[in-house]
Amino acid sequence: MSAEGHRASVELDPGRLWLDAPAPTQAADGDLTTEFEVSEGETLALTLTWSPDDDVPPPLPDATGLLKETVDFWRKWIGQSTYAGPHRDAVERCLITLKALTYAPTGAIVAAATTSLPEEIGGIRNWDYRYCWLRDSALIVEAFLSCGFVDEARAWVGWLRIAIGGRPELLQVMYGVGGERDLPETVLDWLPGHEGSAPLRTGNAAAGQLQVDVYGEVIGALYEAQQRDPSLAPAVGPMGRVPAPAPAGGAPPRGARLAAGEEMVTSMDTSTLRRGMLSANGRELSRALRLRGSSVSPNRCRQRAKAFGQRGCRTALLAVDNPHDAARALAWLGRAYSMVGRHDEARQAGATAQQEFERTGSRQWMARSLELLGESVAAAGHEDEARGFFARALASYEPLSATDAARVRGRLT
Repeated sequence: MSAEGHRASVELDPGRLWLDAPAPTQAADGDLTTEFEVSEGETLALTLTWSPDDDVPPPLPDATGLLKETVDFWRKWIGQSTYAGPHRDAVERCLITLKALTYAPTGAIVAAATTSLPEEIGGIRNWDYRYCWLRDSALIVEAFLSCGFVDEARAWVGWLRIAIGGRPELLQVMYGVGGERDLPETVLDWLPGHEGSAPLRTGNAAAGQLQVDVYGEVIGALYEAQQRDPSLAPAVGPMGRVPAPAPAGGAPPRGARLAAGEEMVTSMDTSTLRRGMLSANGRELSRALRLRGSSVSPNRCRQRAKAFGQRGCRTALLAVDNPHDAARALAWLGRAYSMVGRHDEARQAGATAQQEFERTGSRQWMARSLELLGESVAAAGHEDEARGFFARALASYEPLSATDAARVRGRLT
């Protein structure tokens, strides 16, 4: 670490990070400090620049020009959106956030840009989400495609080919932004965590989990991408040939199984209802078969999948052991029922989940259950009612509650 005049730098591995400040900067005891005053209406800039060369300082950045370039980029990008439905401002804000989670050099889409932030203050679920979960990124790709953003889908397909490396049978649930497979989880026990929420973790051991619904999500995204851009067929085709994985020792996986044609869809992780949800429709199975050129019809897949999906739903409810997880399972159960045409059960399960989240004050999951309720009633043809549920979901996503805001103000004063 060194400082001279208004510029300071810190050695990294690899490269070096440079700080340019509006006032002289000092380095002492491992800290960099700079002091300056800002008047009302005045603008001052601090910039950070990473350089791969340790010895050659980068040119002084033009902060005003860089800010304009950034604003112009985002306005041009979101201007390509083809979305013309309700809540357009909210949808476009979500699209911008998802695009910001895309790693431009490879096309990977990370789950979040943060690590070690708690799911709840004081809790132990402080995970590192700076990785690309195939389930999450596949759903994001479908969202991009539905709003006219095909380039992002092309980039993701290219990244997926690198991550899979020609071995789709070894598919993991998640990878690094460069396709890294080994993501060891480390506990940083010397750090106290946000408001005492410990332990802090980097890396993520979930990379070693077997979550078979990932296959359906990936197939769905690949199918949609190929539909929007037929030139992707040579890249997409080989990745659609994914056999069902066999657990260690060759024993059949826990849960239900459905065979159709040459494909197998398996649900085994009953702690999360989503494992059986997509197969309940048979949509992803039929898409996989069509990517492979099979003649098995979507209707046949759907009919053979119904009993499997519903059995998986019920099993998931029996597997949970606390009210919050039970409510989450009910929320997904509602959508699973809607996908097989059981709309009354879908509405009942979703409404029960929403009431439970409202009672416990879980705003995030209350909003999610309202979204799922909206999807369920929309599938039943009640679009006006669905719009009402989505509007309530948006209203539930308050960025900061009054209590949280007071706590923040207390820390800043």
